[in-house]
Amino acid sequence: RKLRHWRHNTKAKEEPTWILSDYYWQASATMGEYEATHVDSVVPGLGMLANSHPGLVNMYMMPPIRENGGGIHRSTHPTAGSSSQYHNIRFASYDDGIYAGDELFVEYGDHWFSGRTDSFGLLPLSEDFEIADAMLKIFFETKYNDMTVEEKDELWHEHLQTSLIQREQEVRRQERGDNNETEIEILQELPQNLSDATIRLQSALPSDFKGSVSYHKRGTGRASVPGNAIRPLPWLRQHGQCLDNIQPLLSNLPGAHRGAFATRFISKGKIIAPAPVVPIRRHHLEIYDAKDYHSKKKAGQPWFVGNQLLLNYCYGHANSSLLLFPYSPVVNYMNHHPTAYNAKIQWSKRFNKEELLDKT
Repeated sequence: RKLRHWRHNTKAKEEPTWILSDYYWQASATMGEYEATHVDSVVPGLGMLANSHPGLVNMYMMPPIRENGGGIHRSTHPTAGSSSQYHNIRFASYDDGIYAGDELFVEYGDHWFSGRTDSFGLLPLSEDFEIADAMLKIFFETKYNDMTVEEKDELWHEHLQTSLIQREQEVRRQERGDNNETEIEILQELPQNLSDATIRLQSALPSDFKGSVSYHKRGTGRASVPGNAIRPLPWLRQHGQCLDNIQPLLSNLPGAHRGAFATRFISKGKIIAPAPVVPIRRHHLEIYDAKDYHSKKKAGQPWFVGNQLLLNYCYGHANSSLLLFPYSPVVNYMNHHPTAYNAKIQWSKRFNKEELLDKT
């Protein structure tokens, strides 16, 4: 990247956002940490389609399987290195299971959200939802059946205030590095300037007794999602897209590694698979090298080496600076044949606005 900016006399801060960075997985999760000096991985399919919610994670990514080279010799075949030895990354549900119509949430990690406060604000993190659920459990051990609505609201408000004060006090103790509780300032009421940690916890909790009943019944994570978090199956059949028409297997083309194979008969004109895309600037995939490039004073003029492998999986036009990277399951496995092709790429009129299609 530095060499590219040097070659084109540009600055990194002037460069638009690299959108794929929002989809990165640690290279160790895909067994890709030894592919280069610095590696991040993208995992098309559920690794990019699935959102994350710190309080609703219901699946996890399983490690890939190492193949025998895809039917080619890793040191002599000309296509060796054009694909990874590792494949078949899978996602599995946690012990609680996933209900039909539930949205799938994978764990990005709390750091993904805490590092994006400019975009999302101080969202509750995984620990906040756990603490909030525990607070509600303690509260509903109280006998309140004979109370009026006003008394219940007052009781909840007192419990909420006490819990948040305890949280704020604990945060301040940790910030001071003071383990001696006798020296801690005792807070009698919630201060105006709350710590970020207390604000996150407060955001995971309801403000009144009526809300506490719903949050306790559903769980604070599910209650934080507006509306019904579970989509009815009729709604999914009407608005959803089928993802299991194709599966990856070893290709019949020599040296092509893996390909996409139909799991059922697909008649003419029917959709094989949806393909949402991430826009990429073509020059972002350029690779440069230079002698002694660690020292700008000694380094020679950078030269163009080639493009990143990701270019092979993007759609675009030779005269356009824009590339589109598809990220739904298995679509990147579709290989090319100049004459014996049986699929085509077309824009969706269902999910795209007409004014956008007029620009293509």
